[in-house]
Amino acid sequence: KKRMLFAHTHRSWEKDDWANVFFSDEAYIILGGSSASLYVTRRVGEDYAPGKTCPMFKQSSIKVMVWACIALGQKGPLTVVEFPGGKGGRINASIYQEQVLESVYLPYINSLGYKGEKYLFQQDNAPVHTAKLTQRWFECAGITLFPHPPLSLDCNPIENIWHLLKNEIRKRPHTPTSVNELKEAIYEAWENL
Repeated sequence: KKRMLFAHTHRSWEKDDWANVFFSDEAYIILGGSSASLYVTRRVGEDYAPGKTCPMFKQSSIKVMVWACIALGQKGPLTVVEFPGGKGGRINASIYQEQVLESVYLPYINSLGYKGEKYLFQQDNAPVHTAKLTQRWFECAGITLFPHPPLSLDCNPIENIWHLLKNEIRKRPHTPTSVNELKEAIYEAWENL
């Protein structure tokens, strides 16, 4: 119902209307991550027959979270989100506010000449985005949020950008082998998009 309401509400929007929406999101970039899916076709009873299985690959523990935003005709900034406590750390509302909203997004829209409700900010319904602290920050900053229907990745075009970014990193002649090399590769790939 919420997806349908979103579609009906915005179906008459023109290009100029969409030009004022900044779509944002976070994504994990995992060292050695692959975009390829591997499928095995087999008949009943051939579950473990030779040639009917594929090896399992353990995912690398080296990963970073990135945040970025895009709008029609422009690529906003990208930043690597740093977690305290190292491996297993998670983003929370304070980290999101400090490292993304205050340090990256607000300076960016101010550089564009942000005035009141000229720009709309879209984020999904992750707990860090819907937290009271985050909502209060947007109210205080005077930034209008653009709605995002629950479980609607297809309503955010930045999801396509993550795929392009990861492919750009994979095209590098030298595969990153550390967190710092991965961060360098991410920033370089973002510039190349």
